[in-house]
Amino acid sequence: MNNTLPSENLEKNRLKQSLLWPVYFVALLWAIKLFEVFSGIDLGGLGVYPRSLRGLPGILTAPFIHGDARGNDILGNFSHIISNTMPLVVLGFLVLYSYRQIAAKVITIVWLGSGLLVWMGGRASYHIGASMLIYGLAFFVFFSGVFRKDVKAIALASIVVLFYGSMVWGLLPIQPGVSWEGHIAGAITGIACAYLFRHVNPRPRYEWELEEEEPQPELIHEDPFWVPKQYPPLQNPDSNSILDWEVKYHYVEGKKPDDQQP
Repeated sequence: MNNTLPSENLEKNRLKQSLLWPVYFVALLWAIKLFEVFSGIDLGGLGVYPRSLRGLPGILTAPFIHGDARGNDILGNFSHIISNTMPLVVLGFLVLYSYRQIAAKVITIVWLGSGLLVWMGGRASYHIGASMLIYGLAFFVFFSGVFRKDVKAIALASIVVLFYGSMVWGLLPIQPGVSWEGHIAGAITGIACAYLFRHVNPRPRYEWELEEEEPQPELIHEDPFWVPKQYPPLQNPDSNSILDWEVKYHYVEGKKPDDQQP
């Protein structure tokens, strides 16, 4: 007999799907890379070539291509895709699981937007690799925590800083052969998505916030000695009646006690 609750099954399915899609995507990247290496066919021409009509299709295809198949160093050919594998799986999982309602839109905007920015402002060379997507997802997760200011989003942002904080160096033109323009383009589109969708899928209300909003008895009365009725009314344990208490103070003029005489 299966005692698993429907909600538990739904949660397990969400976890599974959120992890499988990034794994499938990475597997496709590896299949393309293996084909490129063992066939000897250079697919670098499928990258983004800025300000050129022949480079426009690269906006769609560039993230699938990694490294140079014509190189003599086999390990060097795979270093590019190796460095992108785990970030794609981890960041893809975080976005798909935590922001599932907008994940498809975010990935699409980052993918196309970063490629378009590189095409408009990149150096005259072929820009390839999924690094644009990685930077876009990383900056989306981080700045979602900044803009949303909710505990869950901030926790995810902290994970990104902890494991991928060094990515900021990739925004600088300090490493030859690296498309830092693609990294910047990904970061820009990621930040834009975080701001654009900051109000989508609003964060859950926490118990301590709900407690602060509980209604309080209104104290509206002109008599300064008036005391409000009990809220809620007290129940008499010995009967079904409600004890409706009200205390009134009466001021009576008279002489002061002897011990208070001047």
